[in-house]
Formats: sequence, C-alpha cells, structure tokens
Amino acid sequence: MKPQSLLAIILLFSVLTACTKPGCDPGMMNGSMSLSGKWQLVQDSISNSWLKTAPVITNYIGGAGDYFDFRSDGFCYTKEGDAYDTLAYKQVSSKSIIMQNFGLVINGATEPSVVAQTSTTADITTQNILSPSGTIFREVKLKR
Repeated sequence: MKPQSLLAIILLFSVLTACTKPGCDPGMMNGSMSLSGKWQLVQDSISNSWLKTAPVITNYIGGAGDYFDFRSDGFCYTKEGDAYDTLAYKQVSSKSIIMQNFGLVINGATEPSVVAQTSTTADITTQNILSPSGTIFREVKLKR
C-alpha cells in the first residue's frame, strides 16, 4: 500500500471517529450539525412583517428552566414558563426542520422551518404565513 493511501485512510478514520461534541453527527460530515439534545430557550416570538423587521406580536423571553429538548425518538419536549409541550419533529437537513404545530400547514403537511445553527446557538424560523395584515412568522432562539 502506498504511503499516500495509508495517510488518506488514517485521516478519514480520524475524522469519522473524532466526532464527539454535542450536536456533531458523523452522518452529516459536511460541516453541519444536528439539533439533538437539550437547548436553553432564549426567545420565542411571533412577528408580522414582510421583511422580518417590523412589529413583534408575541415575545416570550426564556427563563432559567425553559428548554427545547430534541430527542432521537423524533420528539421535541419543550418547556416555556409553566407550559409543557411535545412536538414531533424531523430534521430534514442541517438548515431545515419540520416540527408539528410549528409553522404553516398546507394540505395537511407542515412546511419546513429554516435552521441557522452554530455549536452554541440555534435559530428556528418558520416560513412566512400570509395574512390580511402582512406575513406572520415564528422565530425561536436557543443556546447550549
């Protein structure tokens, strides 16, 4: 075996087995991360604007015990204040997630929400929902 081939195999093996940080998914080795695990809720807001710059309709600021917990069983357990909820979810890609009761439902199918994520933060934003007074969207900000 040539030294270059052996080096390439060692490097590939190291990359595949070194993924131990929370949110690191060896199946998504394109630099993307997974939402799995427990996240602290920073903010949950619903806004009304064509450009996502206008009035906030509701704005919940997360408290110390508030969370979104994305589990491997396909459910996200949430706590906001005294309210607990369980949402079915599927992370379609590193930048897209489908969550039950979270966003626009067309013909019985929930539209994917956009995920912007770093190793310590995640923002989930629904698709715009058209209403007579503009577009409405929900944005959840999370941190580890």
